[in-house]
Formats: sequence, C-alpha cells, structure tokens
Amino acid sequence: MEQRENYVPVVILGATVKALGIASVLCTKALILEKSCLIGSEFVDTFDMQLKKQPGAEKTELEDKLRDREAIAENKVLLPAVSASLFELAKEKNLKLCFKTVVLSIEKRGEEYLVTYYNASGISQIWTSCIYDTAETILGDERKIEKKYLNIMLSGKADDKDRNMDSQYVSLSEGFYEDEWILKMEVQIDETWQESRKRFFEYWEQKKEMFCPWKVAYIASTFEFLLTETQEMIGKHWEWVPSNTGQGVLRAFYEGVQIGGKQRLLC
Repeated sequence: MEQRENYVPVVILGATVKALGIASVLCTKALILEKSCLIGSEFVDTFDMQLKKQPGAEKTELEDKLRDREAIAENKVLLPAVSASLFELAKEKNLKLCFKTVVLSIEKRGEEYLVTYYNASGISQIWTSCIYDTAETILGDERKIEKKYLNIMLSGKADDKDRNMDSQYVSLSEGFYEDEWILKMEVQIDETWQESRKRFFEYWEQKKEMFCPWKVAYIASTFEFLLTETQEMIGKHWEWVPSNTGQGVLRAFYEGVQIGGKQRLLC
C-alpha cells in the first residue's frame, strides 16, 4: 500500500497498559489516541495494584523497568511507577501518542477506516487499516459490566481481626507500603461516582468503630470493572481489547505485546 502522510497502519484508542504493550512492538506503525493526559490510568486511578502474570509469560520491558525502580513487591506494584515507566518506554521507542484527544467519528471507507479526532490542534483525520479499542467498555455498554467497584486507599495499622469488613460487598487488602490498605466496595452498575462516594461515607459512618485503626487517604477517581466479555470484534480489523480485565498490570502489558507481535506480521 502506498504510504500517505495522513495514514498509520494501526490506531489504538486509549493510552492504557495494553495499548502501550501493542505500540511497543509496532512503534511508529501505531498511533495512540487518549482522551486524558494520563497513561495507564485504568490501573493507577483505580488503585488496582495486584499483580498477576500470564502462566509461562516471558518478562517484558515494563516488568524490567518496574524492577529497576524497585516498584514490585511480592504480588503488588507501586502504581505511580507504572505511569512513569510507561512514559519512559514511550519516549525511548518514540511512540506516537496524542493526549487530550477526543475521537469524533470512525468511518469505514473501503478496506480502511477514517478516524476523525479533536484536540488542541483542532480537528484532524487519519486513515488506518486496523483499530484496537483498549477502553473498559464499548460505547458505554453497561451490559458488558458484571461488577463495578469503588476503591479507597486507607492508612493505619490493623490486626488480622480488624480486616473483617462485616459486609459481603466490601473487602480489604494490603497496599504496597506498610500501613497502606485498599478497601474495595462493590457498587451498583448504574451508580455515578458521586453516589458511590456518598454511599461509602455512609457505610464508614455506620461502622466508625470498626474503622478506628484507619484514615481515608484517597478515593479512586474512577471505577474498577469486572467485565462479562474481554474481547469483541466491532468491525473488520476493528477489535475491542480492554486493558484492565482483572489480571493485573504485567499481564495487560504482556497481552498487548502478543497482539502487537501478531499485528506486526500484517503491517
């Protein structure tokens, strides 16, 4: 195919951990469009620091960078180091990223897609042969969400007896540092962040004696999802592959590398 100035073989929606895994293999053959100014926010902003790894998976560049930063301890990762490591990787590989970018439309034109997007530079268009959508949901389709959680970071000392949250919808796990804890509260799928936050403080007030060992440090700015599906073909060469499927940062990046490896053979 004759290369054009406004053409890139692969467009990736969302600067997620999986997106960076894909792009780390394709390098300049991929363009990432991100609506915020963040990388890896699907893990960082939800306080999802648990590490799970693909059985038999080889070490990735992300894992090497995290270990160099001493940001991996047992089965947890230091979340600020995830974003820093991904930005470092993007710089080293000269990856193409557009932040604060809103995708306005995606049109099928023959065997290609015309992606129209908007950012501080105005409205732009790019032609592509393949699209990977790495966001958590497709067009806000709540049917693909099985469960939804609001995570809260607590600080304080606690004995084993203090870890029982006295609710099947609330759990507590250790954070990366000593005296750091993550409270996970399951919320209704149709709840807004404000409603969930209000319900958490109501629960806190009801159980204030139980919460004596802790103080609220941060409330996650977005929800963590458990999805009913983790892959779907939206159109020909347009695939939904959400990054955070509950398997952790390292697995998300590893799966992205695998996708990128397969796609490289087609570019």
